[in-house]
Amino acid sequence: MGDQLKFLVGVGVGKKVEKWLIENGYDAKFVRDINPKAKDSEILSIAIIESRIYKVMEGELTQVEAAEILKLSERQIGRIVKRIKEDSIDPVE
Repeated sequence: MGDQLKFLVGVGVGKKVEKWLIENGYDAKFVRDINPKAKDSEILSIAIIESRIYKVMEGELTQVEAAEILKLSERQIGRIVKRIKEDSIDPVE
């Protein structure tokens, strides 16, 4: 499934989000499993090399930037964000 969305989930994202991504079949890697003390530059390198969405849920990467990194349209990124919000995911827990 080459077009499947891939996520790199930051340590600031809650367990509910991690669980939701796994349960819904998304390809997700978790920074807390890789290196919870990794610098942003290291994390962004992984995200870019592996074409993973990173920090959208933390609000630190704009949808435009996410679209450019993943080679998706801004509209597609917007749909992903909308879907996550509609599923009432609480990123704090």
